[in-house]
Amino acid sequence: MPTFLEAISPEPMRRQLAELVASDPETRVQSYLLGQDRMLQWAHTLGLANHADLRARLSPVPPLELRRVDSAPEEPLYLWSGLMDISSFFAIYQRLGDQPLDRPTRVLDFGCGSGRLARYLNMHEDVEPFAVDANPLLVEWCQLNLDRAVTLLQAGRQRLPFGDGMFDFIYAPSLFTGAAHERMQPWFDEVTRVLAAGGLLLAVTYGPTALAAIRASAAHRATFQITPARAAELIEALPLEGRIHLPLEASDAGEGFTFIHPDYAAANWNPEAFEILQHIPGGLRAWQDIVVLQRRIPEEDAE
Repeated sequence: MPTFLEAISPEPMRRQLAELVASDPETRVQSYLLGQDRMLQWAHTLGLANHADLRARLSPVPPLELRRVDSAPEEPLYLWSGLMDISSFFAIYQRLGDQPLDRPTRVLDFGCGSGRLARYLNMHEDVEPFAVDANPLLVEWCQLNLDRAVTLLQAGRQRLPFGDGMFDFIYAPSLFTGAAHERMQPWFDEVTRVLAAGGLLLAVTYGPTALAAIRASAAHRATFQITPARAAELIEALPLEGRIHLPLEASDAGEGFTFIHPDYAAANWNPEAFEILQHIPGGLRAWQDIVVLQRRIPEEDAE
C-alpha cells in the first residue's frame, strides 16, 4: 500500500520533478541529501512555491487574502503545515482505522478553511474527499479549484448535508479549539451521526502541551491574549475544570480559544457512541493534541 505522500504525488508531477533534478545541479544535490520521500515533500512545498512547472501539476494554492485565516499564511509555511498535518492524520488512520476494500475511503474535512489540508485529499485517487466550512468565500474558492472535493457551506447550527454513517474518516482541525460549549456540542452530535460505525474521528485540541508552550513563548501569549501568570493559572486549573474557554475580546460570537484535558474528553464526548483509542499530547507538530475516537459498532451489528 502506498504511503499518503506517494499517493498524492501523481506521475506527471514526478516526471516534472525528475526533469528538474536532471537539469539543475543544485536541485540534484538536494535530491541526494534529502532522499526520495523528503524530496517529494520538498516538491509539494518549497518546490511548488518556486517552480511554475511543478505548480501546474498539483492542486491550486489559494491567494494570500484567503490564506490569512490560517496562522501561517505565507505560501511555503501554508503548504508545509498542510502537508505535515494531513500526513499525520492519515498515518493514524492507516494504523487504527478500518479501510473499505470495495470503494474509496470517504473522508470529511470538517472546517476546511481555504483547503490547506483538503488540497492534498484532492490529489489522492483512493480517497473520496468532502469538506465543509462556514466561510462562503473560502467554500467558493475550494468549489472552483479543488475539482475532486465536494465542498459545502455549513454555517450556524444547520444539520450536516450528509446521510447517517456516510464517512469512514473525519478530521476536525479547528472544531474543538475555539467554539464555546453551547456551539460545540451540536456539531459534535452531527459528526457522531455522519460517521460510520467503526469509523475514526480525529479531534485536534489545545491541551496541557499547548499551555506549556504558551507560558514559555511571548509570541504565543500575545496570540492568546494572556499573561505568563494567567498561563500558569490555566495549567493548574485545566486538570480540575477539564475544559476552559477563553473568549476573544474582539469577538461577539462567543469564539476564542478552548483548552481541553484528556479526562474531560473521555467523560464528555459521547462515550456511549465513541471509544477513545488514543490521546496524543503534542501530536500535531508538537503543539496541539490529537484525540483519536472510534465510532462504536452497535451490539446487534457486532454479532
